[in-house]
Amino acid sequence: MIQAAVYRLRVESSPERWRAFRGSFYLLLLSVAPLQVAGALSIGGLFGIVIILLAPLMYAISVFGVEFTIHFGRKPQVFEFSAEGIHIVGPGAVDRRFRWQGFHARLRLSGWRGALTSVVFRFRSGAQFGILTIDLLRHREVAETIAGYITRYAPEIRPSSRFDVLRWDPSLATDGSISIAAPDFEPLYLANLAVVGPAFGVYLTGSAFVVGLVTDRVLGLLMVSSYFVLGVAQLAFCRREIRRGIIGATVQPPDWRTEARLLAGVAFLGLEGLFGLRIWLA
Repeated sequence: MIQAAVYRLRVESSPERWRAFRGSFYLLLLSVAPLQVAGALSIGGLFGIVIILLAPLMYAISVFGVEFTIHFGRKPQVFEFSAEGIHIVGPGAVDRRFRWQGFHARLRLSGWRGALTSVVFRFRSGAQFGILTIDLLRHREVAETIAGYITRYAPEIRPSSRFDVLRWDPSLATDGSISIAAPDFEPLYLANLAVVGPAFGVYLTGSAFVVGLVTDRVLGLLMVSSYFVLGVAQLAFCRREIRRGIIGATVQPPDWRTEARLLAGVAFLGLEGLFGLRIWLA
């Protein structure tokens, strides 16, 4: 009796992947502090003191949330492909099984348009789904092995012509076990964070103006300056992480979407500067 092939893929998450996540989110958390301190000092009295005292508790809860996410995100994710379907384990308490019957897969490019950087396999069954990203340039054999399983056991799934770089051959569905490193966060993800940071600062500064929370000129300038510095730090941090992802073993062309979001972050910094100019000239 011939045993059916079982392919076991273990996806490890490197510390470098989560370093960018931790740094960018901590900068976003700090964006609440200038308005909170300025508001507490403007209101004064017992209520202002309560606001200041609540700040450490608020940040402790936020830090716990970020570190909790990183703790579980670092755990490896295991995928088992067989004739019965796909078994996904981890991170955390995730344990899901998907049968090939009624199987749906949507494949797309992940990265810059025109650059075949990776294929994202999405497994869906009802309300549950699992995501596996394979970097074609580094793990081509792994991606083709998985494509072989899809071709053999889910023939109704037709590969798009955009993915003819892969061999969709059922004979590639062989057994074995392998471990690979998960890809880092996409440059577009970091570029979005580079916009959110300065934009959040502009939103909070504008809210302070509308509500009339900050009336003291010096306090207002300090608040705006803090948001400007935090915005510059967020933009510089995300840009550095983007450059680290682009400049490596594989040279990829620049992406206009990434550059556009970085420019949008600079534009929000300009708006923050206009708030400061308004306070200065008032």
